[in-house]
Amino acid sequence: MNEPNATIVTGASWTGSTLELKVAREAVPAFLRKAHQLAQSGQMEEACALLDQEGLARVRHLGEQDPALADVLDLMVGNIFAQAERAQDAIYWLKRTAARSPSILVLDLLAGALQGSGHFTEALAHRRQALALEPQNPTLRGGYAADLIMVGRVAEGIEQLEALIDSGADCCMAHSALLWFLHYVPDQDLQAVKEAHLSWGARYAPPTLARHAHDRDRRVDRRLRVGYISADFRRHSVAYNFEPFLAGRDSAATEVFGYANVARPDEVTLRLQRRFDHYRSIYGVEDGVVAEWIERDKIDVLVHLGGHTAGHRLGLMAYRPAPVQVDYGGGTCGMSQIDYRLTDALLDPVEAQTYYIERLAYLPGGLFCFFPPHAAPPVGPLPLKQKGYVTFGSFNHHNKINGRVLALWVQILKQSKEGHLIIKNLGCTDPEIRAQYRRYFKRQNIGDDRIHLYGLLSDHDHLDLYNQIDIALDTFPFNGCVTTLEALWMGVPVVTLTGDTWVSRAGLSILKRLGLEFFATTDPHFYAAKVYALSKKEEALATLRVGMRERMLGSPLCDAQRLAREAEACYRHMWHKWCSAKG
Repeated sequence: MNEPNATIVTGASWTGSTLELKVAREAVPAFLRKAHQLAQSGQMEEACALLDQEGLARVRHLGEQDPALADVLDLMVGNIFAQAERAQDAIYWLKRTAARSPSILVLDLLAGALQGSGHFTEALAHRRQALALEPQNPTLRGGYAADLIMVGRVAEGIEQLEALIDSGADCCMAHSALLWFLHYVPDQDLQAVKEAHLSWGARYAPPTLARHAHDRDRRVDRRLRVGYISADFRRHSVAYNFEPFLAGRDSAATEVFGYANVARPDEVTLRLQRRFDHYRSIYGVEDGVVAEWIERDKIDVLVHLGGHTAGHRLGLMAYRPAPVQVDYGGGTCGMSQIDYRLTDALLDPVEAQTYYIERLAYLPGGLFCFFPPHAAPPVGPLPLKQKGYVTFGSFNHHNKINGRVLALWVQILKQSKEGHLIIKNLGCTDPEIRAQYRRYFKRQNIGDDRIHLYGLLSDHDHLDLYNQIDIALDTFPFNGCVTTLEALWMGVPVVTLTGDTWVSRAGLSILKRLGLEFFATTDPHFYAAKVYALSKKEEALATLRVGMRERMLGSPLCDAQRLAREAEACYRHMWHKWCSAKG
């Protein structure tokens, strides 16, 4: 039997659609076909092992012998490296192809690899070049919108996504991306945001898909079967916050199942896999098929992680394969098949219920939990004491740093005439974004010597950079979460601006658990005033710094068992309600 044609496909698309190129199998050497197949099945380490020095030399040699084949071979190699998240290798091989034959496929793949490595401006240029070749292609249009957002042009990116959706293209994930990035825009009409989510639900998760009968043992106090669905059981902030749900659980009360939509498993995937009682990879498996698996597993409570974040499986939740369905970590999902949303009373006060389809289920000790990183460097002395001037810092994503945030930071720097600012994020890897920051501060008469920009660093160096910071400045309306927790662990207090949405209340929720809610305010002027007042209290900063880790370890933030038991109590209450309604 002949093998099927080799197929090259882009990675996860914002639109859910893909670009592809089919190549006759006899045109591709066996080792490269094998590497492609391994990559497609998620076996990235094995795939890259075949692309060692000898393998890549063979690719070059074959390309020189047959120039017509060179583009295909280089493209396949670049695509495999892109899937393996070896961005620099992917960029090298894809640029070789693009220089000879700039097709929409290679330009799209190259833009994706550049974006993943923090070269957002160059990614935008290549995607624009591809879009010029095929202006109405939904994959390219969605990718272009993503590139605009990644360079910080969030409003323009949202406009592009809205235009794509209005065109009638079938673009579930692009629509979800639009919903997610609405959180980044100040002064949103919360009712309009809710309506936008309902529109997505009506189109992609209609109630007619839902199962209405579930064959379950209705004893209210038996051991519950709880399933968790996520694309982020991997090295990701979602996994960072989720792991305590497993680490602190009562195994006598719950039997846990992991349904992993993970394209590229890593060491975190393996660690989480060991914590589940049962683990299933659902990557590439159709929603209806996975729904049948979940029904066969007789899951009582099914928890979807992350709402409308990339790689979500809300379409699977639309089938209602479990009698009780919950979302954790996102806003409203806009679909009636999800019954509850895990949150806390600081993130979502009671009056916020009107903006959710789901019923709010509160965790008394807060939604966030923190596993102190094993490799964290020790907390250093207060930089202010050593340098003689205060150093502010923000490690939040470039997208979160909007014009209003920058204006407040300028105000703070002008009040603290000798103060310095450290900005560290993936965007600062991009030369043009770095230049934009410097031009902005120069226009505000802030000396270049006071602004320090850092891109991608190792985990250790990332945390150690906090030892150069006295006060961390949170972003708004999208607050930090993991960045705030890491700053605090490194002894650095965080000043946050609190708003009306859950993403703008994360800082308050975290600080309250430490008794530091004084550092949260709802007024931008007070935000700047608090930062300035704190910068003048050298001894208070030094005392906070020395005692912060002990404060965190004694708080609900570092109590995994607390988080897991509170979640389990919520699941039990939800289960009781379902049994009562169905009894």
